[in-house]
This record gives sequence, C-alpha cells and structure tokens, in this order.
Amino acid sequence: MLKEICIDDTYVILNMDETAVQHEYEARKGFVIDMHQRDRSAAGCFFSPIKMSKTRAHTTYVAFISENPLLQEHLPQFVLPNKNRTTRREMEAFNSLGDPILTIPDSTGWVNAEIMKYMLTEVRRRLRVARGANTTVVLFMDGASQHLSQDVLVHAARLQIILVLIPSQLTWLLQPLDVECFRSFKDLLRYKQLLARLDSETNEIASAVRVNILGETIREHFVEKTWPDAFHRVGISGNFNNLKLNIAQYLGAPSSIVPRRLTQEEMICLVGRERAGIADRFFRAPELNRARRLHMHAAIEAGPFVADHAAALSQAEHEYPVGIPMPPGPPPAPPPLEPPPAPRRSLPESEIARRTRSRTSLESTQ
Repeated sequence: MLKEICIDDTYVILNMDETAVQHEYEARKGFVIDMHQRDRSAAGCFFSPIKMSKTRAHTTYVAFISENPLLQEHLPQFVLPNKNRTTRREMEAFNSLGDPILTIPDSTGWVNAEIMKYMLTEVRRRLRVARGANTTVVLFMDGASQHLSQDVLVHAARLQIILVLIPSQLTWLLQPLDVECFRSFKDLLRYKQLLARLDSETNEIASAVRVNILGETIREHFVEKTWPDAFHRVGISGNFNNLKLNIAQYLGAPSSIVPRRLTQEEMICLVGRERAGIADRFFRAPELNRARRLHMHAAIEAGPFVADHAAALSQAEHEYPVGIPMPPGPPPAPPPLEPPPAPRRSLPESEIARRTRSRTSLESTQ
C-alpha cells in the first residue's frame, strides 16, 4: 500500500547540471604547413585563427534531462551569459534563441541561489502544464553550494520538489549528464563551429553566429533528443537491467536497498562540508509530499465528499504563486465602535451665577 501511495506515474525524474561552454574551441591537432599566410590563402589551405581570449571566455549552460522521453521537449534549458562581457548584439542573439532555451540576462555567468530558485520554479511550472497539477518532480543534482543554500531548500519544499543528492566526488560515475551527455554535446558544438569557419571567408565566427550555433546545438542535442538510457546506465530508473558494470559490481540485490532519512553527520559527509541543519531542511520536501499523499489516500477511503474537499484544497495550493503562502481566511469583523459622546452645549451664564462667582472670588482674596 505504501508503494502505491508514494511511487506512481505522477513522479517525474530529472537530472540537472551546469557546464561551462567556451565561446570558441581550438581545432584538434593535425599537420601544420610552414607557409606564409598569403601562400596558404592562394593554395586554399584552411587555418583557424582563434584568439586565446575567446577560448577562455565562457557561457554557463544549465541542462535538464528527463527519464521520460515524452517530457524532454517540455524541459527548459538555461544559458547564463556574463552581462559584463556580453555585447548588446550578443544579448539580442541570446534572447532570440527561442523556447525552451531561456536566457538569464542579469547574471555574471554563474548560478546563484536566486537563479536556482527561478529555474526550479520554471521547471515545475512547465511540467505541471504538460502532465497536470499533481506532478511531483524528483530532481537528481550534485551538492554544489548554490544548490543547497537555505533559500533554495525552503523554496524546493514549497514547490514539493524532491531533491536527490549525488555525492560530490561521484558525479563522473552517477550523474547522467556527466556520464552520457556533456562530452557529446561539446563535440557537436566544436564540429558546428568548424563548419561555420569553413563557410566564412575570413575563417572567423561572428559573435551572433557563435550564439546561434550554441542555441542550435542545445536544441539538437537536448531538446530534440531523449536520454532514458543515460538514467538506466547509472541506476536512476525502475530497474537495473542496463546498469554500468563498474556500478553493478558494488551494488547488492535491489531488494536490499531501503530508503531512509539520513542523519546530520551523513548529510555532511555526502555534501562534503559542514552545513548546520542541512538534514532537516533537505528532507522537508519529501516528508511533506509523503504526508500530503497519505492524507489524500485516507480522504479517498473516507468517502467522496472528503476526497473532493481534499482535492479542492490541493488544487488551491497549486494555483497560488510560488513562494507565497496561501492567505488565511478573512479576519472576523471588528465590533462596532460606540459613537463618541456629543460635546455639551455651553449655556449662557445667568446674572445670579455671575454675582455668586464674583462674591466667591472676592472672599478668597480677602
């Protein structure tokens, strides 16, 4: 029964990671002819004039892939150009790459907590449009500092996104993007840049062309291509049939794997650094999600009226903006205020009162 409640087709398994994409890549080693540039041009010899500054400059690319092939085209792909080193023409080219490639303009080229929260929000929003409001995201990622700040963990819990950490020293073995995707992506990008140089009369790549090549490569490699085998090879799937041999030799029987809540010391070992209270914040989202599903299951067994009421509450939670708690009910009306007493009217002073007051004042002075 617990398996039916907590593991179903409403869960979507994703992997996220960022990589630095050089603006230009050096050509691979080959034969070099000792000729003057004029003679090489006359002979039609191709050479690649690449500046060292172009190979050192980079744009951060944050990729998302899904185990479900039908969802890959719905996942956003994020590029983070450095706003201090990006020209206006280059930024216009980044902004025109087209959906689902999204440009984050106000960035220094690195992922921080605010950008991480924005990406989590966008991913959940798109998946719920594609799959429905009950979709729960299970996100595999590494333990970088920007992924595990307190704001990010709290935000992920509000979004009901379950985070699964890959140990910091084992991403080369257990992270699908590192194992299967990024190397072939950069090889394809290098090849497309080479073709662009061959088509150029000066053997150089204009800045706008370089950005368009990046967008074309992302679209071809991550939007139009699916990666279920990448998840299967590292064991992030429902079975271990296609598991890599260097992982399978250390893995026991699948039935012996029992999920449990890690302690604070185990979380510090997993992340690789001291973080106060990280275990409580990290496991908040899966515990809340499990409690919500148990509550929904109990409501369904209780009767149709209770089930409809619980579903309505769950739907209301999804409709409110991310990060903003649901407002409470209207406060009770304050009790009516009593009108202030009317001021007394000053009556005209009579002649007797004036005489009495004058007599009293005279006697007091004597």
